Amino acid sequence: MDNEKKNAPKLDTELASKIESISDKETKKQKNFIPVIIAIVITAAVIAGAVLYYNKSCTYGRVYFPMTYINGIDASEKTPDEVRSLIKEKCNTFSMAVKARDRDDEFIKALDTGMHYVAGTELEDILNAQNKFRWFFESRDIKNHDIPETIKIDEDRFNAIVNKLSAFDDSTARKPVNAEIGRYDEKSNSFAIIPEDDGNVITDKDTAKELIR
Repeated sequence: MDNEKKNAPKLDTELASKIESISDKETKKQKNFIPVIIAIVITAAVIAGAVLYYNKSCTYGRVYFPMTYINGIDASEKTPDEVRSLIKEKCNTFSMAVKARDRDDEFIKALDTGMHYVAGTELEDILNAQNKFRWFFESRDIKNHDIPETIKIDEDRFNAIVNKLSAFDDSTARKPVNAEIGRYDEKSNSFAIIPEDDGNVITDKDTAKELIR
């Protein structure tokens, strides 16, 4: 009985020592595991960011970079076809004022003449020149591009409209007249001067049409 009492404290001490040793090992394991978790989280974040950046880069293989302007049109995040549609819309809404001497202003609308935009490959060339993987850096600066806008009209419709303009109406046109000396005025002891009149008749209609065109 006495031996059991003597051995009891020794057993308690050994047990406590083992428990403490196990606890220390668990603590060390936890401490060693924290950097692993942090590394995993960072790696996952980097991979996710890279995937998102790559997906966004692929987008700029189809659309223009932000702050891209083509012929004054905001092409940001638009495809070449969308920009082409905007150019066509601009052409369709175009109208021109025709001014002639001593005549009221008249207007010719693009749609009335069959005017239409003839597309080339310039819009695709601008898109293909983009380095899509540099979209983050290219999104900060304004990029202006000017491309030719080839326009064609229906000649018959154009001539029909121009011929109806009052400026081309010979029946209401005035021919030019040189200045003349008029009658003698006895009171003023001088001759009256009849001023010249430049008139407003169009003598070269083909040239006038080209100017309007």
